[in-house]
Amino acid sequence: MHFDLLFVNGSFFSAPYCRFFDGWVGVIGERIAAIGKGEPFPEVTAEKIIDLDGAQLVPGLIDIHTHIESALITPGAFAEALVSHGVTTIVSEPHEIANVAGAEGVLAMIEAGADAPMDIYYGIPSSVPASSSELETTGGEINEKEIAELVSNPMVRCLGEVMNAKSVVTEPDGKANRIVREFKKDAPFLPVEGHCPRLFDLDLCKFVYAGIDSDHTEHDVFRFSQRWLNGMLVELQEKTLEPDIIAYMVENDLSWRTAIVTDDQMANTLATDGALDRLVRYAIKNGFPRDDAIRSATAIPADRMLLRDRGEIKPGLLADLVIIKNNSSFDPVAVYKNGELKWDTSVKLDPERIFEFPDKYSDSLVLPREFTEDDFTVKADGDVKTVKTMHVAPERTAYKAGTTKMKVINGELAWENSGYLLTSVTERYTGKMTTGYGFLCGSCHKSGAICSTYSHDNHSVLVSGTNKRDMVIAANRVRELHGGIVVVNGGDIIAELALPAGGIMSTGSAAYVGDTLGKVVDAMRALGYVHPSPIMSLCVASLTVSPELKVTDKGMIDVLEQKIVPLFE
Repeated sequence: MHFDLLFVNGSFFSAPYCRFFDGWVGVIGERIAAIGKGEPFPEVTAEKIIDLDGAQLVPGLIDIHTHIESALITPGAFAEALVSHGVTTIVSEPHEIANVAGAEGVLAMIEAGADAPMDIYYGIPSSVPASSSELETTGGEINEKEIAELVSNPMVRCLGEVMNAKSVVTEPDGKANRIVREFKKDAPFLPVEGHCPRLFDLDLCKFVYAGIDSDHTEHDVFRFSQRWLNGMLVELQEKTLEPDIIAYMVENDLSWRTAIVTDDQMANTLATDGALDRLVRYAIKNGFPRDDAIRSATAIPADRMLLRDRGEIKPGLLADLVIIKNNSSFDPVAVYKNGELKWDTSVKLDPERIFEFPDKYSDSLVLPREFTEDDFTVKADGDVKTVKTMHVAPERTAYKAGTTKMKVINGELAWENSGYLLTSVTERYTGKMTTGYGFLCGSCHKSGAICSTYSHDNHSVLVSGTNKRDMVIAANRVRELHGGIVVVNGGDIIAELALPAGGIMSTGSAAYVGDTLGKVVDAMRALGYVHPSPIMSLCVASLTVSPELKVTDKGMIDVLEQKIVPLFE
């Protein structure tokens, strides 16, 4: 038998055994043709022999829960970066661009990633807007009509995370359940991804009964145990790959019902620390058995998304292969996609490369006027007001609800010297520039102002600051950039990143955006922000499905009750 490629003198990963075997792997064209233990059969010949020199061969990594836009780069730039980290397939859920441009934005993402050096599949966004149009303004919506239009696209592999868990459980004929039913009608065998941070006991059963059988959100061991018990695929990301959760998984032999995923990953982390390979290393460090971790980043996610042509080293499957030199950890040194070498340690990516995205999205902010101090003036009567607050934790992205008292002077809330940050969200889609207000405290910045149009999930203009002057400067600079993140202190712009593609992505490389974003993060920390991911921590201020209290252009949102609540008690 004659092969195009023959990998010898190493070991390969077997998913059924969940361990490595010393042996060889032969490739013909884009597919694995044969495997064997020990030395190749005498009749084996090859066009090219690759001596592994004791290294290990594993399937290409498969990340089934990620969001390209969260890295603030386009699909092409994202794929180029991921391939260098051993990732050969992803399933991205583009609800960020869908909130900006609806189904048309989803199709733009698919088109932009068509020539990528890896396979980019998609989940249809199920929660656009994240909550409802009554609670937030977005530039697009995904309803049953859009589901029916998108489900036939060959790049669709699932229904993306259903985030309005409360609606699933309490409203049988609500939008969330209608969308799940529409998707299941057209694609009965494709999976439906879940997002249910607060559900347990009978409510969790109702959620799974509705056809939603995975979860990637943050829980303690007890609530994770309920997800495994209910037959859900548990998708562990960085903040849940913790020793106690992993120990429970190992003790109960549950790794076969567990996938490792990245969810949101910023470009600065991606550029410096890695992608799914980084989480595999992190999982191993925290007690996840190495071979099980590899399976949970390859075969198990492939099975979840019915990607039957990959995820294992098996004759007939795609030759998506990664060479791992460090047998005790997980450090890729060469990556093959469809039998072609796509990256090895000799490849130097061009940090100046520009990645195309449709021009129509380069001017997506509808802001007919500049911001003024009036936009950051909160009217109030009386002498003192009890104000609802959002407390930022140093390690988590969920906010705790609280209250504080603030003085009222000349009919305005005297917030500038209160020790709290005024946080406003101004819609950017209709030209009306309606604005909602809230107040942050805790591990957020202590001076200056930060403005971002990358603000989950509605991606309106989020501004958070200690004084009106800096907030005005930050907001108007973002307006000039047609989207971006800007940090201001003492009247000076100290860091910025332009995001002209839909107001949420740069057209630069992962290396460029990562470097620039790193400077933005450094600037935020210099203002006192204490968090592993300051940008993500701030930008969920408008995320209406993440506990407990958030703010949108409509006002303050009680996440648990899914309703607008007054700013003042």
